[in-house]
Amino acid sequence: MAMATKMNKKNNIKTSWNLKLLYDGIDDPKIKRDTDAFVRACEAFEKKYKKGKPYLKNDAALLSALRDTEKIESMPSPFLYLYFLTDLDGKNDAARALEARLSDVCKKAGNKIIFFGLDIAKIEKSRQKKLLADKKFATYRYFLEKIFESAKHQLTEPEEKILTLVGSQSRSMWIDGNQKLLQSISVDWKGKKISLGDAINKIRDLSVRDGRELHKKCVTLLKNSSHFAEAELNAVYYDKKIKDELRHYEKPYSSTASSHQVKESTIDTLIAAVSGSFSIAHEFFALKKKLLGVKELEYPDRAKSIGTTRKEVSFEHGYELIKSAFTNADPEYRKIIEAFAQNGQIDVFPKLGKTSGAYSVSKTASHPGFVLLNWSDSPDAVMTFGHEMGHAVHGVRSADSQPVFYEGHSTATAEVASTFFENFAFEELLKEMSDEEKAIALHDRIQDDIQTIYRQVACFNFELALHEAVRKDGYVPKEKIAVLMNEHMKSYLGPDFKLNDEDGYFFVYWSHIRNFFYVYSYAFGQLISKALYARVKKDPSYMKKVDEFLCAGESDTPEHIFKKIGIDVTKPEFWKEGLASIKADIARLKKLTRKKK
Repeated sequence: MAMATKMNKKNNIKTSWNLKLLYDGIDDPKIKRDTDAFVRACEAFEKKYKKGKPYLKNDAALLSALRDTEKIESMPSPFLYLYFLTDLDGKNDAARALEARLSDVCKKAGNKIIFFGLDIAKIEKSRQKKLLADKKFATYRYFLEKIFESAKHQLTEPEEKILTLVGSQSRSMWIDGNQKLLQSISVDWKGKKISLGDAINKIRDLSVRDGRELHKKCVTLLKNSSHFAEAELNAVYYDKKIKDELRHYEKPYSSTASSHQVKESTIDTLIAAVSGSFSIAHEFFALKKKLLGVKELEYPDRAKSIGTTRKEVSFEHGYELIKSAFTNADPEYRKIIEAFAQNGQIDVFPKLGKTSGAYSVSKTASHPGFVLLNWSDSPDAVMTFGHEMGHAVHGVRSADSQPVFYEGHSTATAEVASTFFENFAFEELLKEMSDEEKAIALHDRIQDDIQTIYRQVACFNFELALHEAVRKDGYVPKEKIAVLMNEHMKSYLGPDFKLNDEDGYFFVYWSHIRNFFYVYSYAFGQLISKALYARVKKDPSYMKKVDEFLCAGESDTPEHIFKKIGIDVTKPEFWKEGLASIKADIARLKKLTRKKK
């Protein structure tokens, strides 16, 4: 601990979030001022534009309204701050209550300007074409394109207002309730009580026997608390069914494709390519079974390593590895890493009550960006750190290069940047390994590909089956949900796995299935990032093209953004190329481990 403190002082690293970058506390009067300013801005917009709706005919009025909309979009909001407080402490009821109160106020204010987007969407087709071709609207071209395209899924203004107001009650509060329940669960392990999230994260780093024992404890707790998740998922999925029908979305994932700005056909092509090659994952697990020396594999073994590359990696050392990795990509990216660490934009260590997992919230005009980790002193923690800082770099490059409307990035492109930078983190880890450790690291890297590509696509297929079951039957009991999950996990795990009935209750914990079909984006991102990284290794100057992608933000569709840098994601051949590279890595691993024997 003394060494860690010394290292922190030397590098000026802050390992907890400095949320004063947003507000000084839950009683900070700036929270009310920012909320009031947002309300006033919405009221002023309504007063200025709703009567007469001059923007429907007058170009100057439309430009003015778009600029005013940008100003509203860039206003600071207390919601991110309150969200962070509850993620750090699931029992922070004061923050949760304030968020609910302010949410009601801001939703009502936001409803005052909802007419604008609805009106623009219904501009006559002839004028739409003129606006998209007009140089005066060049900055807003893609923004307008998205609105025009959304017209067929929009409801009337009163209906949109109703859906906005009831949204948190019908979805967010259900999900938040399940998350709060999970955050309150602790697991008895080796004489200590640890959080459920920390316990699940520990499983892969334990021996096969201990990992299975801890996994059994975790899934038993998940099964025991599944009655709430059963009600939650049915409510959330049925709510989506209603909204999809109202908005005329054909498939359960149609709205996801629309919000991610990617074509349904692109997602279909990806899912078909990966599902059609599950045999590659089966081949890997057959090898894994031999390397682990077990008669059959069980669910917790799916992420088990075949050996140890480093027993421990402290955060301080991991931080240095990540700085070096990002410098290898571009020295400018190192500066972003250092700024996040020195400014208190990374919350590093797990604690009871803190949400599990890791995530990154990208920089915008109103905040500098934040990263959450649950550091575990392992090589995997280094990879996770690289992944989340990849998101952070993407966010900074986008926000610094694009106007407010495009400063973010679609979910489809988000996972490309994060998995791309993981490759550089992996290179740094390899430098510290022996030849034997490199074989272990190759196994773990292939395993990560299997988890990120095949497991996530199997989850996509599970989600689709569950949505279809809810739509057909009206309500799906927890026992059937668990069976469905096991069926789809088995599809990618293959014949060498034995799954227990309790394993299916992992649906209680898997947060992504509440964020409808988000999981495809992991496979999407991993396969594209493999292509980008291969091009950079072949020709380092291609990094300039990668940076073009990072800076593009949300300024075009993912298909067009990648086409500009030489990648066509609409073709099955592209996805099959990436999948074939995994098969080649498995063949390489077979040779390495054969030599070892």
